[in-house]
Amino acid sequence: MSIIQTPDSSMVIIGSDDQINLLRKCCVRDKAVLNIDLTFNLGPFEVTSLTFKNTAQKNQNTDSNSSPIILGPAMIHIIHRQARYIHIVAMLSAGRIMN
Repeated sequence: MSIIQTPDSSMVIIGSDDQINLLRKCCVRDKAVLNIDLTFNLGPFEVTSLTFKNTAQKNQNTDSNSSPIILGPAMIHIIHRQARYIHIVAMLSAGRIMN
C-alpha cells in the first residue's frame, strides 16, 4: 500500500503499489486517458476516484477488443478546485508519483 502526500499536505493519494505502477504505465507511457471523478464528501474531506484503461489487457469478449477500464488509486483532499486535478496530472507526467 502506498500513501503519497502533496507538499502542502492538502491531498493524499492512496492505492496499492500495483495500482500506482499500472497508472503510471498506462497513463504516462501509453497515454491512456485518466478519468478523475469526485465521488463523495467524507466530513471535511473530498474523496476522488481515478479510473483509466488498462492498456496491458484487452477485452476479448467484445467486438472492439478494447482495454478494460479499471479503478486506480483514490485521492483524499480538502481543496476542491480544478487546479488540484491539474496538479495531479502534472505530478504523473513528471514521474513524481512513485511508490
